[in-house]
Amino acid sequence: MSMNKMINQCLFISSTLDKVMGAQLNRAILLNKRSGDISTKIIIKEYDRDFYKKIKNLEIVTGESLTNIFINMYDFFRNSEVPDTNLPKPVEWEHDNLDWFENAENMSNGYSKLGFKKGILKIKKIYDERNILKSIYFYNCKRQIDNIDEFDDEGFLYRRSIFVNNKVTFEHFFNRDGSLFLIKKRNFKDDSIPKFQLFDNEKHRIHEFYTTDKLWLYFLEQLIGETFSTFIAADRITDFHLVEKLPDDNLYKSYFIHDFENYSLEKFIKYLKVKSQYEYLSNPDAIVFSTHEEMKENLDKYGQRNNMFFLPMLVPDKVVNTTLNKRESNSIVATFHNGNIVEAEILLRALRIVADKIPDVKLKIYGLNDELRDLVDELTLKLSLIGNVDIFKEHNIQENIYSLSECAVFVNHAENSELEMINSLQSGCPVISFDYNFETNDIVEHGKNGYIVKNSSVNDLAEKVVLLLQNPNLQKISNYAKDNIDRYTELRYFEKWDEFLKTLMANKATRVKLKDIELHLQNFRWEKTRKIKAEVLLTAIGDMFSNTSPQAYIKLIKRKTGEAKQIIGDTKKVKEDKFQFNALIDFEHLDLTKGLWDIQLCFSWENSFIAKNIKLTNETLTPRLINNRLITPIFSENGNVKLHFKVGKYIVDQEELIGIENKIKTITRK
Repeated sequence: MSMNKMINQCLFISSTLDKVMGAQLNRAILLNKRSGDISTKIIIKEYDRDFYKKIKNLEIVTGESLTNIFINMYDFFRNSEVPDTNLPKPVEWEHDNLDWFENAENMSNGYSKLGFKKGILKIKKIYDERNILKSIYFYNCKRQIDNIDEFDDEGFLYRRSIFVNNKVTFEHFFNRDGSLFLIKKRNFKDDSIPKFQLFDNEKHRIHEFYTTDKLWLYFLEQLIGETFSTFIAADRITDFHLVEKLPDDNLYKSYFIHDFENYSLEKFIKYLKVKSQYEYLSNPDAIVFSTHEEMKENLDKYGQRNNMFFLPMLVPDKVVNTTLNKRESNSIVATFHNGNIVEAEILLRALRIVADKIPDVKLKIYGLNDELRDLVDELTLKLSLIGNVDIFKEHNIQENIYSLSECAVFVNHAENSELEMINSLQSGCPVISFDYNFETNDIVEHGKNGYIVKNSSVNDLAEKVVLLLQNPNLQKISNYAKDNIDRYTELRYFEKWDEFLKTLMANKATRVKLKDIELHLQNFRWEKTRKIKAEVLLTAIGDMFSNTSPQAYIKLIKRKTGEAKQIIGDTKKVKEDKFQFNALIDFEHLDLTKGLWDIQLCFSWENSFIAKNIKLTNETLTPRLINNRLITPIFSENGNVKLHFKVGKYIVDQEELIGIENKIKTITRK
């Protein structure tokens, strides 16, 4: 692949339309508007007969045209041309010799018709609110389902599910002219591995696939083509495998880690159950975090590598409402998206404490469902807060509910909570939030534009609300909140996005596929200067075409706390895959604290990183007394032993120090 080839296509992957994240959608919308020659799409893997109906609903919510942004794999293969012949749509025909009854129970968005023969249910038809047929269930004489026919948004047959022994055995997918374009056959040995047959418009079978992943790869190959240089990314951990198995040529494979979804890199590794986390984390072209702190923490934990990036959270500028309105005195606003009674009770009990000090405090709660609203009404009455609480329905994201309030409180965390926090600050409304994640701590500057409070603490929450509302400098805090949130604007995001893509393309030329390293200890002993001299020959295993040089270093990690100390040495290339590493471990300068310290040799090369425990062929190292602490080498196995260092307590008594020194001399002579 030519490294000078610019990225001309961005694809964001999701298994289903329902799982497309707000961050993913905002990114696609704004990049699609902004990028002249770059096509930006959201790709959906799973079949969804209501695909376009859901897109229309999203368009109502976002106020954006989205039809050209989304591509569904099944719709991609389907011929959507309406037949020229005047074939009757299924909604227009009935079955003879059946007694029909209409049933509207439990059908909030439509109704059903039930067809009986001699008292036995034979057919059930389900219609939507527009009188469009959505499904037909066919029953056999044993009252079991034989087939289910599903119809698209305009009433054309889309999928037929055929049952054998109460299990779906075949799924037939139809073009609008009634011809087949795909057959999915159940694997009787393993239901999770179906077989697919794909047909062309001439009804000829053109491909056969023995797994869903192979069909998915074929689809992406057709979509991407050979002429495109494509950035492809997933935002949910459960979707990362949809990107992982793609070939590397002409692709920049990326994963976005969203801490607000509690999807940490550690959970990602556990989810995948990978044998080698180092090798796996080296595979993506980019692992993207939304805060500097989270990226730094993961670089410290999983090793220095150039495929970890930071991109700020994206907030569409249209969300910002700078309307200057007079704020209501002692007013608080809170939003609930998927809340529960525990969170609502924490909020109201904190409000009770606040009301004892500020009697005219007013809380506006948005987004409670009917069940939760009834419970909140009961609790409001119980806590004597009737005049202090107003409840509203879910607000539109474009509606600015923060411009009239003096502070916003977040006790209910949902996907859009961080977006709401930023919206609040942009409106000059300080934020008080529980300590949810990296994003929350990045947005809320404690004591400057709001407060971070201890999770689930009623007293801490109430204390910070009172502190903020009674602050004589509340207007200054409000102004600071509004004037210091520009790092989340579209302009700032695009600046970072352009830098990100530029670095991504440059890194592609220097990528390495490092699978492992072998260590050959040539020397590992105490010097007279109370330093350990380490000389190691490293052999790199994998594909290394990079013209850059790796860096090796020694890391001491305190087992109990994770505190780490790095010892940088000298790394020189000996052969194509062999490197000489020399370093001095200066314990006097490191000044290690009491505890057990593990020792590793770390090897960092572009996108790759591997850490290996240092092993000795024999137990030759003796204890040393350094900085008034006894440092004792510990060997955890016999033979090829893993090395650790036990650092003792700080010794003040001179006689004890002399006694230890004498013991060490005796051991050294032996």
